[in-house]
Amino acid sequence: MPIERMGEYPPCLLFTVAFFGIDRHIVRQSFDQCVYPLLAFGDLIREWGIPKAVYIDNTMAAACKKNTGGARNRFRFKLAEDDPIGLLPSLNVDVRFTTPAHGQAKPIERAFRDLRQTMDAHPRFGAQGTKDNPLLIEDFLAVLREEITRHNAEPGRRTPVCQGRSFREVFAASYADHSALIARPTEEQVRRCLLAAERVRSNSESGAVALGQGPHGPNLYWAKELARHAGQQLVVRFDPDDLHQAVHVYRLDGTYLCAAECTWRAGFADTASGRAYARWRTRHTKATREAAEAHKRMQSAVAAGLLARAPTVPGPPDTPVRRGHFGTVARNGAAAAHELDTDQDDIYEARFGAVVNAALAARPPKPRMD
Repeated sequence: MPIERMGEYPPCLLFTVAFFGIDRHIVRQSFDQCVYPLLAFGDLIREWGIPKAVYIDNTMAAACKKNTGGARNRFRFKLAEDDPIGLLPSLNVDVRFTTPAHGQAKPIERAFRDLRQTMDAHPRFGAQGTKDNPLLIEDFLAVLREEITRHNAEPGRRTPVCQGRSFREVFAASYADHSALIARPTEEQVRRCLLAAERVRSNSESGAVALGQGPHGPNLYWAKELARHAGQQLVVRFDPDDLHQAVHVYRLDGTYLCAAECTWRAGFADTASGRAYARWRTRHTKATREAAEAHKRMQSAVAAGLLARAPTVPGPPDTPVRRGHFGTVARNGAAAAHELDTDQDDIYEARFGAVVNAALAARPPKPRMD
């Protein structure tokens, strides 16, 4: 159902992530779908300890690499050797993937069905919960907590484990009997659960890492320990709702390096705003490209219209030209003309010689010098 939060964000759909087996549910607000199971699991282990096994939907959000990277039988996304180990495998939790919305795969589907029915018809919502009349998130969370508490405390459960008791009573008794065997998380493990993770490559010169998006570039984080890891692939854990605070940097194998402060706050303070900006920037780029193509086609249409109205210029007259066929006559004529030229040259040379001889004969003799 559409939810809004006191005008901070536009109306949106709210996702609820719950773990079956605890008597209390804490709703965390985030805008990264991969972070939903991460934050809910962080609340679980911080209060109740680390479970041995978790049944989780094989969806894009729940089974993302941040949560289940390195798990067995993980048929989701492409596998790479340098992928960071996901949160659940790093805590030695046996991850078992199930089919979404399949009641026989995990028992929490029945609880979700009951919760959805009671929430959709709750009298406190009235006519709210539509696109034109959304709910305030504060009111929705208050009713959600009440309904989950009522669901867990309802007596008369007829399952083989409950035998007439409520889910809360059975859980409390089982938890008290096995509390000594439940592993407790360290502060580092809790921090890894409550923060989102992203693999980045540090700057090749300074070692700084970048996160987020904005009109002037991403946010930059740096610490002197990062200078020794310049140009390397690292894992950065951060709060997706506050990107301007310090982030925690790890190696790909999970080794903690340092906490890096935000030295350049160029991007937005949360991932939701950055993704919204990137989405609208993509739309703007696409619209600009389409506008340029439309303008080009408009100019082509105008040019075609002008050519259609241009006067017709008459071409050159059609003069018939025929090819001559002279054959042997042409070749014989050329040979005769060559012989005629040769005879004329001989006559000219003979006449020239006669004139020269006559001139020499008519010249008086030179006087003798006796």
